[in-house]
Amino acid sequence: MSEDKFPDCYGLPEEVAPLGQHGFPEPQDKCIPCPHLKSCLRKAWLKRHPSEESKFPPEENEMVVKIGKFWRRWSRRKLRQTDI
Repeated sequence: MSEDKFPDCYGLPEEVAPLGQHGFPEPQDKCIPCPHLKSCLRKAWLKRHPSEESKFPPEENEMVVKIGKFWRRWSRRKLRQTDI
């Protein structure tokens, strides 16, 4: 699949993350290998919750970036410990 061409299901909430039994969106297993997964889920979320579109993206929040770096570093260390 070309990076420029999106699949037909791209950004459709009921296709990529239908609401489950408890009312939470559940991403589909078929979507995991897709190279557009992150942007597709984000678009599906915004279609379902349009009022959240005006909020700033988490990548621009300094605290979110710091927490993400911490978890990546922690998981790398944890993986190195379990490889021994």
